[in-house]
Amino acid sequence: MKKILLSLTIVLTFCLLLTSCGKDEKQEATEGLEYTLLEDGTYSVSVGEATDESNIVIPSEYEGKAVTAIGYRAFSGCKNVTSIKLPDTITSIGFYAFSGCEDLNSINIPSSVKEIGNYAFEDCKSITSITLPEGIEYIGEATFYRCVSLTDVSIPSSVKVIGRSAFSGCRKLTSIEIPNSVTNIGYYAFENCEALASIVIPQNVAIMGGSAFIGCTSLTIYCETDSQPADWDSHWNISNCPVVWGYNE
Repeated sequence: MKKILLSLTIVLTFCLLLTSCGKDEKQEATEGLEYTLLEDGTYSVSVGEATDESNIVIPSEYEGKAVTAIGYRAFSGCKNVTSIKLPDTITSIGFYAFSGCEDLNSINIPSSVKEIGNYAFEDCKSITSITLPEGIEYIGEATFYRCVSLTDVSIPSSVKVIGRSAFSGCRKLTSIEIPNSVTNIGYYAFENCEALASIVIPQNVAIMGGSAFIGCTSLTIYCETDSQPADWDSHWNISNCPVVWGYNE
């Protein structure tokens, strides 16, 4: 009888261990965050009283309602923040949301995000890599302005517009692949991307802003079109980077 009880105890203990190992460890939401009720009945979130926190975890819901937005200037200037965990309920990141978070080096952008506001990551000087989710159509004005440590960006095939100064001042950006979905590249889009060695401009890019590649001292531009499209600004390549027309890899 004792042997049977011992065997049952061992089996139950083993099952409990398997169950606990199979569960994802859920991080506790950061205390002190501020929530604002939106017209659609969901919440936006901002830093509130959590200004001294270095690791921010945003919950998927607050008071029983979904948290769907990072508000305007929500974490702007939070120089202590090093990491931010976003839930998959977030659909929009507001203008200047993380502007000036100089030590921020880790952030996930979930697949639920469809909008990222202008200047959202301006002066985030410690971010090295960003993966934008499928569904985003517009990379806004100066979204990654002066992200001086950024080396790698993944742009989804849903993006149609790369806005003015979107990657301006990303001095360590070494490579970027522009998807065929892009039709418009804004003024100063890649200004002073000094480490960028090559870039392929897809056939579908019908509009190119002036000085799009100014200060890109190492760059060779490969254009899939045979000649300059009519709606490209006459000063789009004001730095006279080498251009290869009719490129077909």
